[in-house]
Amino acid sequence: SQSRYIYRNHFIKYTVAALMNRNKVVAVNVEILRKHPGLLRRMQAEKIYAWTVNSKEDLRWIKKRNVDGVITDRVIRAEKILRS
Repeated sequence: SQSRYIYRNHFIKYTVAALMNRNKVVAVNVEILRKHPGLLRRMQAEKIYAWTVNSKEDLRWIKKRNVDGVITDRVIRAEKILRS
């Protein structure tokens, strides 16, 4: 549908802007990072955060990457997995 296309278009523009942004801190959706893991190497930010990292699989995946922090709704789960 037209509204779905507009949403996707906006989302892609937002993601590209976040990746090319030269700010010190950038937050990117974990789904985008999983689809395009090479983007982590290309980001020029000093700190990179992934959001919203709730699933065990995403937490384990993000733990293996060069990410400075996560934004999650499952804080206790994230602490257990990321600190193990």
